[in-house]
Amino acid sequence: MLRAKILAILVFILTISWVNSLAQREDVRKLLKEKLQRIEETRPTVPQETVIQEIINAYKAKDYDRIVILEKKLSKVAELKPEEMLILAEGLWLAGEVDRAVDWAKRVASLRRETVDACRANFIVLSSLYLLERAKEVKNFREELKRGFCGEVLATEIPLLEFLYEGKGFEGEIEKVKKLISQVLYAQFNYLLKKGKLDQAEKTAYRYFALTGDYTQGGEFFFKLGEAYLAKGDRALAKSYYQLVISEWDLSKASFLSKFRLYQLAYERARGREPLPQRTYEDLLGYITQIKSKFGSLPIAEEASALEFEIYCDLKNWERARSSIKEFLSKYPESYRVQRAKELFCKVMVNLSKDLLEKKRLGAAQAVLTEDEELLQDTRCGDPFYLIGDVYFQNLAYLGSLGPFAKAFLFGVNKDNKKELLLKLSFIAFQKGETALFQELFSQLERIYKREVLDNPYYLYLKAYQISASDLKGAFKLFEKVRFLALPSYLKVDLINHIYRQAIARGNLGLAYDILQHPAFNAKESDYVLLLSLSFNRDPKLFEAVFAEALKKYPDSPRILLISALYYEKKGNLKESAKAWQRLSQQNSELASLGQRQKKIEELFDKARGLVY
Repeated sequence: MLRAKILAILVFILTISWVNSLAQREDVRKLLKEKLQRIEETRPTVPQETVIQEIINAYKAKDYDRIVILEKKLSKVAELKPEEMLILAEGLWLAGEVDRAVDWAKRVASLRRETVDACRANFIVLSSLYLLERAKEVKNFREELKRGFCGEVLATEIPLLEFLYEGKGFEGEIEKVKKLISQVLYAQFNYLLKKGKLDQAEKTAYRYFALTGDYTQGGEFFFKLGEAYLAKGDRALAKSYYQLVISEWDLSKASFLSKFRLYQLAYERARGREPLPQRTYEDLLGYITQIKSKFGSLPIAEEASALEFEIYCDLKNWERARSSIKEFLSKYPESYRVQRAKELFCKVMVNLSKDLLEKKRLGAAQAVLTEDEELLQDTRCGDPFYLIGDVYFQNLAYLGSLGPFAKAFLFGVNKDNKKELLLKLSFIAFQKGETALFQELFSQLERIYKREVLDNPYYLYLKAYQISASDLKGAFKLFEKVRFLALPSYLKVDLINHIYRQAIARGNLGLAYDILQHPAFNAKESDYVLLLSLSFNRDPKLFEAVFAEALKKYPDSPRILLISALYYEKKGNLKESAKAWQRLSQQNSELASLGQRQKKIEELFDKARGLVY
């Protein structure tokens, strides 16, 4: 059937292949998506034969609550045999799910008219109508059954229902119908329990004991009452029922589960206020392990599994908590506790990552995140990746941090990490020359977190670079702020050198000189030569200040001696100029030849002057 539907869709695709316009194609895509979605919705996620067999097994084991769960897994188009429907109807009825029991029983009665199976189904319907307190329907249906084939088949059952629900006399022998009585009262107990009529349910339990003489069922009855009161928030009363079960029905399944509940209540009462003895944790975890292995099909197993990862979180056993949560999410994907499990999973992975990183086990931390990457993405938990990336970042391996930071950004991180993540990604983008990406990330950072990062050295570094395009003095002020902060030294050097180069390039020679004199700027001879060359004709006052400082620092520099000779010559101080040329000629430099030639020129000039005079 499924293949036929898919084939029909493929044929449909071929028939519309002539559609050319973008709008038409988009409409077709939407239509196909809807059709395929309907197919997926009708496809059962679990083989129906498997579910039906599990229902039969649960019925044989008298695990009627399990039948309630399994019935919900049946597809709406599941094909059941009448005898399977009857098992399902009876199981639901005994579990107290009378509305659904009636629905299945009526199907059996319709398919197996005038048969014993139909009469058994009609008995379930009649009993359920009594529980639903539909007096008029009870009367009409009962009389209809008495007049027909089932009147003879149910000759004992119908009067027994009248006895139990209407108080009429029963002429048969109670001893012979104890099994039937136990079923009717068991169904009634479960129905009243689910309706929240706990007092009536307890009275039904005592009536069950009185009429059947069977006290073995008491453990289940009173455990269920304890569960019902626990669900209502009455822990004290619930505890009394659990204690009753343990004292009167010890070694039973109900007793085991009651002991678990008492440990659970003790744990929850002390949680967050006082630490419990280690033995209490061990015992409680032991009960949880047994519940998961022995009673995995019961709803309490889901609750126990959830409690397990809560306990491991409280104990800060992050590895066990991680395994427990993953197991829970795998086994109970539809549970309402999934959201809580996912929230804790992120917390667990953050703390587990921290522990591994503190122990210098970076490789192990990365392996854990790689293994759980899909779940971390599903839980929108990028914080562990941020921690990994930050290890690389703090060790100045900026490119190594890019991968983890990118995943952290995509998966999502908490607010504190978000501002740091945006800042560090901005820095990496800047370092890699990704200008557009840097601008996008940095603008987002400033828009949301500017006040919180104003004093961060990496922010000051990036901001100084950003504003240096228009405000060199402002950039220099930011350098002064970042100078004594925890920024790698080479970045500080890079920043002040950048501002110096920009000042030179834009002709802001005064600022360039301020930077030249700054103790953080490692001024070289070439820096003085450049500034002297630029200010020689442009800014005499600045030139003289730089010149005086350059002579002190580099008195034998050939380039500075050359500038010195030219400077004195320009001023008309030929004596000092001659000295400068003389000293230049004595240097071991390519410029020495200039000094030597100048010296010869002066000597020739002196001879010529002697001849003249």
